[in-house]
Amino acid sequence: MGPSWREAASAAPRSDRLHRRNRTLLLAWLALVLAIGGTFAAETVRALQFRAKHQSVFNHYVIVHRIGWAEVSTDALGLQGDFCVLHLRRPIPASVLAAQTFALMTRYHAMDGGHSLTIEYADPHTGRAVIQADAVYDPASHRLLMTLHEGDRLVTVERRVDWQDDRT
Repeated sequence: MGPSWREAASAAPRSDRLHRRNRTLLLAWLALVLAIGGTFAAETVRALQFRAKHQSVFNHYVIVHRIGWAEVSTDALGLQGDFCVLHLRRPIPASVLAAQTFALMTRYHAMDGGHSLTIEYADPHTGRAVIQADAVYDPASHRLLMTLHEGDRLVTVERRVDWQDDRT
């Protein structure tokens, strides 16, 4: 009718050994897959952080076009997004400051997804940094607020913009 008790008794240890060996192999493969996956995920995160910290398409643009150079920074606390300080080779004339600030902010937002831009140049006589303009984009209200430093005057310009924020 079925296996005798002796056959069943002798088959049980072999079955247990096979089961134990298969379980051990499965756990070893699972550990290997998880280790490779974890390493890949950690390296990907590290590479993305390095790229975000050290690469700016906008910086490349301003260098290639000999406008100056851009320094993209963060507040290191995560309270504010990245912001950019654009160091110009020479000041922007006051007559085109608003238009140039808008154009540069539009380009910065399109290239790096930035929301805050400060434009400055080094005074040729003193060597000190002189801020020419600040631009802050609020994606919630689709408004761009520009503060223009025209000599001793501060001029504030607010514009409604329709920038698609695909990076968020």
